[in-house]
Amino acid sequence: MSDVVERERGKKMLTAFFEKNQSDMSSRAYLYRDFPKFFTWNGRLGRWNRRTRKTQRGRIVSANPAEGEHYYLRLLLTHVRGPASFEDLRTVNGVQHTTFRKAALEMGLIDDDTNLS
Repeated sequence: MSDVVERERGKKMLTAFFEKNQSDMSSRAYLYRDFPKFFTWNGRLGRWNRRTRKTQRGRIVSANPAEGEHYYLRLLLTHVRGPASFEDLRTVNGVQHTTFRKAALEMGLIDDDTNLS
């Protein structure tokens, strides 16, 4: 899991999304996938700015379930509003889970594998 987190920390847009949610409580109302509707990315400064025009371009990178924790991270980003850190994404009902998969399972976004046994 630490490899996934380190890889994601290198992605400035995601870490800047977390920073924006820490500093601007109004931005916490949005999902990561909806963020480009309300904010624009300034790559030179590495930060999100409030959108002033109506046009938008943006996308969230897709992930395949075979990618493991990367997939579960993306799944959580499409369902958790306003996380301020990776730890926020892994916290469900006040309990911080050790993996993104466990958090997604606890949220009911995926089924567990017991039905295969």
